[in-house]
Amino acid sequence: MKIRAALCCLAASGLLLSGCSDDSGTIDEPDEAATSAAAEEETEAQAFDPPKEFDFEAGVALPPEAVASKMNTTGSNVQQLPVALVGTKAFIASAERLQVVDTATGEALPDVVPASGTPMPPMQTTGMVGENPFEAPLVIESGGTTLVIAPFIVQDAEYNYDLDVVAVDGATGEVVFDVPVELPALAYGGYEHAEAMGESGGVVLIKVFDVYTVAFDTAAQSVAWEAELAPYLVSGDVVVAPSTETSSNYDGLLIADGTPKWANKDLAIEGMYELQAAGPNYFVALGSHISLENGQEPYNMLFETATGNVVRQEDRDFSSHECRFDGQETVVCFVRAPGFWMGALDAATGEWLWETTEAEPGINVTAVWHGIAYGLADNTTPAALDVRTGQPTGISPGVAPYVVNEYTAVADTVAGTWGDGGGVAAYPAIG
Repeated sequence: MKIRAALCCLAASGLLLSGCSDDSGTIDEPDEAATSAAAEEETEAQAFDPPKEFDFEAGVALPPEAVASKMNTTGSNVQQLPVALVGTKAFIASAERLQVVDTATGEALPDVVPASGTPMPPMQTTGMVGENPFEAPLVIESGGTTLVIAPFIVQDAEYNYDLDVVAVDGATGEVVFDVPVELPALAYGGYEHAEAMGESGGVVLIKVFDVYTVAFDTAAQSVAWEAELAPYLVSGDVVVAPSTETSSNYDGLLIADGTPKWANKDLAIEGMYELQAAGPNYFVALGSHISLENGQEPYNMLFETATGNVVRQEDRDFSSHECRFDGQETVVCFVRAPGFWMGALDAATGEWLWETTEAEPGINVTAVWHGIAYGLADNTTPAALDVRTGQPTGISPGVAPYVVNEYTAVADTVAGTWGDGGGVAAYPAIG
């Protein structure tokens, strides 16, 4: 296998932002030559939607920030990488910069850094899973342009924390706008970070420090609304957060303007549980609680996003499970434990489509995208399943992607090392 390292940046990161207007919030016209070159490059790379096979001999190594402290070396604890793919470009989020790598050529484009304030220093990790809080930048469509939204935490001259919202053209890697947002004084004991969780009608929902919410209007390039609440999840056009009336209850707020879709609802969940989005129409509570009569009682609950109402409750242990939407019509739930249980829900109806059995176990899932679940069979061999049927696609993908689109898979540099053991690389789709 041949791995190409990303080429050196064409310019220092500061040169990239020098092309932006001095007025925050104004949009710079993209360089026509760069846009034309990017468009030509996209036509040279072949797209497969969904891709079923990747060239393991043509990997482009990604920087260490792409995987730092996101997984252990056995694959039993794997968090989603801070990487987004647009065309053949990979966007890697970290505290102080957004790195952009052209996976077709191996070229590292100039870093994107916030124009206002001083960004947080690079994060120091020991390698333990969970130390790196950064998630993938958010990819949205805006007026015919694919934007990559990267929120940064910065400090002003008085060492106050503020938010800097940067939008990058997904085709060129150039900054479209960079808008500073003043934050109130926030009490938080962890590493200061922000995450763009989702979008509705051009308004991006940003979680700050896990304790504050900023909804940013990308068309107006200004704050649509903000509130001192900790969003749990985004499903469709709704953000689910603790109720402002009763701390044990929940609100479902419209991302666009913050008005309640439903409010102060008792979801009847207790004990140890995790709330997760299950596509645009549902969310789930996975966990267990302890009763004096029966001891530990597992449960999983499916809720309708539009109403907050319970659709179904099952007394099965779904703690430590994950559920991921494939971006089309299916939600795949799975667990990283021996047996590798998997099951799929129809994203429109919430009904189970299939689930694996002891006799026919699933795979250790690494990614779910456009009808395919990718992962490792027996935790060793790259494999892919049709998410509507649970059956193998019949083609070995060659790699087990953590992040994937129609052009590229981000997967282990060394097969079977689970990222943090040997880094990750980008592999072109070939079928």
